[in-house]
Amino acid sequence: MGGRRAKPRTRRKGTESTDVYADWVQHVCNASKKSAVVVQHKRDAVVLKAMGVKNVYYVQEPYFKFLDALTNLKRECILLFDATHAGNVVCERIKSDLQHHGIKVNTRFRKILFTSANKELGGFLKFLHEQVVSTPRKHALPRRL
Repeated sequence: MGGRRAKPRTRRKGTESTDVYADWVQHVCNASKKSAVVVQHKRDAVVLKAMGVKNVYYVQEPYFKFLDALTNLKRECILLFDATHAGNVVCERIKSDLQHHGIKVNTRFRKILFTSANKELGGFLKFLHEQVVSTPRKHALPRRL
């Protein structure tokens, strides 16, 4: 039959277990080995690098030089931007420009930002460091922050 569920899942924002966040960090680290990770701010790039994420770039001015540098990499790009209106606008602009140049773009990793209480990547990464790194869990995270 398909279609909608009889009972929708009920999940409150910010109530996910810390293992979900630890898994997310591990997935980003693994994906960054083959792809470029693009963030909105320099401080986000610094925190992600400290967590073990490779190939992290942040948006720089002038924009055309930044775009040329990304297209010359000839790699898939993972866009990690804030889940705010301004972040969505910048993300869509970069996504369309990269796709126009033939670069595959991945925005799946932003989904967790829309479901968490922290809509900005900087606050979310700070939360990850405070909650996930300091609590026991199934998967180990680097403690380099």
